[in-house]
Amino acid sequence: MEKLSLALLLGLMMIVLYIAEVADLITAALLAAGGMVLGGCLDVHSARNAVQWDVYITIACSFGFSAALEKTGVASSISELLVDAGLATGTGESGVMVAIYLATVMLSNVMANNAAAAIMFPVAASTAEKQGMDLKQVVFLLMLAASASFASPFGYQTNLMVWNPGKYQFKDFIRFGGPMQVWQMIATLLAIILIDVWEWLVLLSIAGFSAIIAGPAVWIFLRRACESDQKKEQGREEDTVVFDTIANGI
Repeated sequence: MEKLSLALLLGLMMIVLYIAEVADLITAALLAAGGMVLGGCLDVHSARNAVQWDVYITIACSFGFSAALEKTGVASSISELLVDAGLATGTGESGVMVAIYLATVMLSNVMANNAAAAIMFPVAASTAEKQGMDLKQVVFLLMLAASASFASPFGYQTNLMVWNPGKYQFKDFIRFGGPMQVWQMIATLLAIILIDVWEWLVLLSIAGFSAIIAGPAVWIFLRRACESDQKKEQGREEDTVVFDTIANGI
């Protein structure tokens, strides 16, 4: 219990030092880690084994890959190609926004999200100007799309950090992150399209959130109610059999 309290105190100290700008994050984290070793929360061997060098090397390599895509012009070529494809569909602003979103998402899943946003911004801004679209809406779309790196372990550092310990495979990110990508795209586009009726958008968001929270509880309640009714019916049938047996005996 004492070690738990010490670990919590050191973790809180790390956060306070960083928020108060007394130390940068790496310094505050190293101080907290050193305090935990000195305080006996973990030994030196455990601390050394906790450093997952393969993850950090992979993260470092992903930054190099991201820089290569950016410097060689491959990323910008892909983004322009996708936006041109959206324009070619003739679906107006909606098609252009979908194309910008998909291009940004594709880049953010293989490179750093700030790099993806930096590459896509001039393309998106130029397209918005040509189509007469509101630049603020396009920037909002770009911001959310660049942060939607769910379908690849290379999309963000935290994805890589859980990849090996969780024994995930690449297909797991696609299987679970893919639907999340689609859902966020739909939600983002609806938010932009319905910005003029934001009151209804807020109400729909609250209703959807309530359904997500309350849905499982209602399902469990109904299932238990059905199981209870089935048990009662089974009990009645058993009682009827007993009564019939007694009556036939008499």
